[in-house]
Amino acid sequence: FDPRSSIEKVAALVAPLAEKKSLQFSVDAALEIDFAVGDERRFEQILWNLLSNAMKFTEQGRVLVSAGLVSREDAS
Repeated sequence: FDPRSSIEKVAALVAPLAEKKSLQFSVDAALEIDFAVGDERRFEQILWNLLSNAMKFTEQGRVLVSAGLVSREDAS
């Protein structure tokens, strides 16, 4: 599946929550993220949970989603 598309889809769903609380909301997803193997629905559900909690517990300021590629050496 295309993770960037999933990120944009979930971001569009949570954006009204940010607007309602006057929070700045932005997405920074690297162009290199073009393919992932996994469960797209679960990925979107996890992202939804993380972002909706971020909106719920952020009183002021901003919420930023940042996604990029990490090499195996950087991950350990």
